Amino acid sequence: MLDYVIYFGDSALVPDRTFLEGGGAEEGEAGCRTIRSRARIALPPATGEGRRSAVLAVRWAGGGAWAAALDGVPLLTLPLRTSPITQSLEIPLPSAPVSATRSSLTLSGDSPLALDSLRVASWSDSFALPVPKGKACVLRAGLKGPPGLRDYSLELDGEKLAGFASGGELWAIVPALSSRPPAGDLRLVPAGSGAEMHVRAVVELGYPFRIEAGEFSGREFKGEGFYPPELYLGRTPFAWTSAAAEAYLPVLSVPAGGMVLKLGYIGGRPPGVPPARVEIELDGRPVGSFTPAAGMGEAELKIPPDLLRPGVGRLAIRANAWRPAERPAEGDTRPLGLMVRYLELSLPSALAGE
Repeated sequence: MLDYVIYFGDSALVPDRTFLEGGGAEEGEAGCRTIRSRARIALPPATGEGRRSAVLAVRWAGGGAWAAALDGVPLLTLPLRTSPITQSLEIPLPSAPVSATRSSLTLSGDSPLALDSLRVASWSDSFALPVPKGKACVLRAGLKGPPGLRDYSLELDGEKLAGFASGGELWAIVPALSSRPPAGDLRLVPAGSGAEMHVRAVVELGYPFRIEAGEFSGREFKGEGFYPPELYLGRTPFAWTSAAAEAYLPVLSVPAGGMVLKLGYIGGRPPGVPPARVEIELDGRPVGSFTPAAGMGEAELKIPPDLLRPGVGRLAIRANAWRPAERPAEGDTRPLGLMVRYLELSLPSALAGE
């Protein structure tokens, strides 16, 4: 079962906002909604027998304590810290279906809280996974397992999927098959280890494969080190990186000519701040470097075949960071690296039309 996700700041994805009941919320900066003391969030009906949890992502908190309750039954007090970087908090939910209608998660506290997203996750070691017929996909799942056991993988209908597990995440490539049942049998390997997963996303894979860093559509492929989306001059979406940021690039197969990575950026820094120097790595190995020009630009880097492998690669973006707060009249304390608009992985031009 795929996760049910609410993005509080994206009116395009959730146009009616019926999930947020009872008022007490207002538009926040950079794609979030701010609640002052209380909000009630409508959750979908529980289905299936697996363990459920609500993973609440918050942008910042003004101090104090917040509590969560489901249909009036207290669940836990949320351990919040004030931070411009999104922090995730897991709220356990009843595993058995509680009603045929949706239930309400109530958040209450004594200080402002910026809501980024809420993900209702079903946890198990196996799922019936719907996958499109004839199309390859990239799959992302959350992972929890006993300490010391790290060698996890995924199987679909008994076939091992190319990918990796790291830091509580599973990534895998689902190959295209001309004939496929409506739902495949997705299993976590090794079986019986006490580990469990939840399926965050299944995205169709084709090239060019584009990650919009400043939009909600790209958030499943951004890792640590990206700040929340912003708008440049009020209209162009982008996301700042810190000194180092990660993104995930799906590779279905390795072409003989390698692949091409394009990185759209917004360059330029205030007078007196050293210019950005950007280095790109794939799975820990250097791909290339560049110095961003002022304004909107695009860096194009060729990835040779010996740096590629079928599965999902971890792309690292490293830049010398600066802090706006070190300059007069600036209150932003974040270390800022590069303004990223998009990442695009494509085939060499000779193969693009095949």
